Amino acid sequence: MRRLEFFALAVFAAGCSAEPEPQTETLASVGIVDYGEPEGVDFIFGLTRIDQRFRLNPDAVPDFDVLFEAFQSSSDTGRSMRVIFDVASGRFDRDDTVPSYRVHRVEYDGAAFDVWRGYRKRVDDPPAAESSLARGVAYYSSGSPDRAVPALEEAPDETGDRQLLRALDDFRQWSALEPENLEAQLAVGLALRGLGAYDEAIEIFSKLIPAWPEERVRLVTRIGSTYRIMEDFPRALATLDRRADKLNNEFFADIPPTPAIEHDRAWALSVGAALEAAIASGSNAPNSAPCEGYWSYGEKRRERSRFLPVYKSGEARAVNAI
Repeated sequence: MRRLEFFALAVFAAGCSAEPEPQTETLASVGIVDYGEPEGVDFIFGLTRIDQRFRLNPDAVPDFDVLFEAFQSSSDTGRSMRVIFDVASGRFDRDDTVPSYRVHRVEYDGAAFDVWRGYRKRVDDPPAAESSLARGVAYYSSGSPDRAVPALEEAPDETGDRQLLRALDDFRQWSALEPENLEAQLAVGLALRGLGAYDEAIEIFSKLIPAWPEERVRLVTRIGSTYRIMEDFPRALATLDRRADKLNNEFFADIPPTPAIEHDRAWALSVGAALEAAIASGSNAPNSAPCEGYWSYGEKRRERSRFLPVYKSGEARAVNAI
């Protein structure tokens, strides 16, 4: 936790009364605070193992110094807090690969902080693909993958491709400006995957593994999920089967688990049971259990975007680094 950044922001906090919340759809995410810093007039923070960021206006929080202490306590003690946020407020910033959402309420250790005060948009008309993707992430992270899939499926259209191309260009410029920032390179790979450039994405993820060993599990799961999207199920399973115990231990390490982790753990157990039943019965019929389900995030194989140049590299699918 960045104590000085928290303290600097707390100094400017001013007590005021929160206005009533508007009639908008809200969801909740639960986790331990692991990141926080001021950004313009807002404060942005994250929770462990959750692909979301959250925004609030310190001036809208009565006794922000008390909320600051709650953030610090969560980080220091490992106790989770509950963040209620506006689903429709999700947005992607150039220097982050996950969406951020406007906070309505924070609950921690028996205390509650109402932090909503007016709705400030970043742009008048947020891109449709960006909005759909942010809503999908919100639903999944809150343990509602059945609602996430339709939202995610709204994103990939020609308009979405043009927006992804602009994002890809931004990410490539970011990577060029900060070559040591591996998040930028990962963002390039994810943007390419969204455009149907699966071979390039796998190549990027694979090359990152030796340079980013602490994120090995994260990168291997990206490679495995890309093979699954490509419907190369044998290679997807083979990728995830090496060091399977480590994947299990790290992925399900949340205490307490988030709603998304709880859902995926239950789904993983059901898949394991289906496979064991098939083995016990002696059946060698095709079994789709490991390759389907809500953990697909609704992403399906697509044609390579017509806006991308032809891929000529012969080094695709270089997964021997795994």
